[in-house]
Amino acid sequence: MFARNAAVALTLITIGLVFTLWLKSRNETPAIPLSSASMSTAVDDSNEHTNTALPLLTQSLPSQRAKTETTLEEPLAEQYDDVAIQFAEAIQYPSESLPIFDPTTVQKYIPNQSAPIRFEENDVLLSLRSDHLRFSPSQAITGSVSVKGEANAELRLTLIQAGQIIADIIATPSEHEQPFQFPPLGQRWQNDELQLVATLTSSANEWVVSTPILREYFDADSAQLTSIEPSRVDGAWLIIPVNLRVESPGFYRIEANLYAASDNRPLLHLTTEGELTGGSGQLLLRAHIRALKAMQDEGDYLLKHIALEQMPSPPDFETTQGLVSLPSITIQGHPFNDYTDEPFLDAEALARLEFLQSMSKQ
Repeated sequence: MFARNAAVALTLITIGLVFTLWLKSRNETPAIPLSSASMSTAVDDSNEHTNTALPLLTQSLPSQRAKTETTLEEPLAEQYDDVAIQFAEAIQYPSESLPIFDPTTVQKYIPNQSAPIRFEENDVLLSLRSDHLRFSPSQAITGSVSVKGEANAELRLTLIQAGQIIADIIATPSEHEQPFQFPPLGQRWQNDELQLVATLTSSANEWVVSTPILREYFDADSAQLTSIEPSRVDGAWLIIPVNLRVESPGFYRIEANLYAASDNRPLLHLTTEGELTGGSGQLLLRAHIRALKAMQDEGDYLLKHIALEQMPSPPDFETTQGLVSLPSITIQGHPFNDYTDEPFLDAEALARLEFLQSMSKQ
C-alpha cells in the first residue's frame, strides 16, 4: 500500500509538472498588478461570491475527499491516458487565439468585470453587484441590488473610504435587480479602493454585503490605441494590425474578443504582446485558421472588449492601463480557402504529449 501511494503521489507530481511547464512556456497567464492581485484572482476564479464561503467550503470537503479517493483508485495508466487526451485537445490552438466554445465563458475575457456578492440568512437573500470592478473619479458608479424574502425593510447603499462614508443613497427592496447610480465622486475620491456596501435593516435584523470598487487609472502618458488597420491573411493566420501612440517605451500587451458580426456570437479570445519604443507603434492580433474553423465562421467579425496594458517595469513595477477609445470595430473576414489550412504545432507541447502518452501505455 505504501508503495502504491508513493507511486500515485509521484504520478500526480509528474502530471502537475508537465502542465506547469507547458503553461509557463505558452505564457497564458497575464501579469497582474501586485496591488490588485488578490482581487483579480477572486474575480477570475468565480462569477459569484458569498459571505458564507467558509461554511460552504467545509460542507464540500467530504465530496472533495471522495473524489480524490476515487481518482487514487484509478489505474495509473488510465490517469495518464485521461490527462493526455485533455492535453492533446488543449494544444490544438495557440494561446493567442483561443476558441470560446461556451458563450457563457466569455465573461472571464471581458476586462473590468465585477462579480455579484450575496448574503443569505433567515430566508433572506441580499445580492449586490457593481457594473465594473474599476471606475474613474469622473464616472458615475453604477450597479444593481436585489432583496428576496424581506420587502418591509430599509435598503441603504454607501460608499466608504478609509472607514468614512463619502456617499449614500436609499434604494427600494425588490426581488428583481434594481439599478442604482452614485454621481461621480471627483476630488472626494482619494484612495485607490472604496467599499460599496448594501445594508438591509428591519425592526429585528440587519443584513450587510460589500464589494470593492477600485480606482481606474488610464495613463495617456503610457500608450493609446489610435486605429485598427484592415485585416489580411498570412498563411494560416488572420492578421489584425493594431496601431498605437506610445509615450512610454516598454513591454505592452493587448487582449480582445472576436465576435461574429452576424449574430454577436463570441468566437475567439485574442492576445498579443511586444516591446514598443516611443512614437508610433504596432502590435498584431492573430487568429489561427484552425480556431476560426472550429467556430465555423468566415466573418465578418466584430473586435470588442479591447484592453491595452503596459506591463510592470522598473522603478514602480506596476501595470499601467493604456487608453482605448474604440469600444467595437468591424473586422473584415476572408474565405477559409484563402488560408493555408495547416494545424498549429507547438514542438515543446508535443514532446510533453508524447511523454504522457508513453506513460499511459506502461
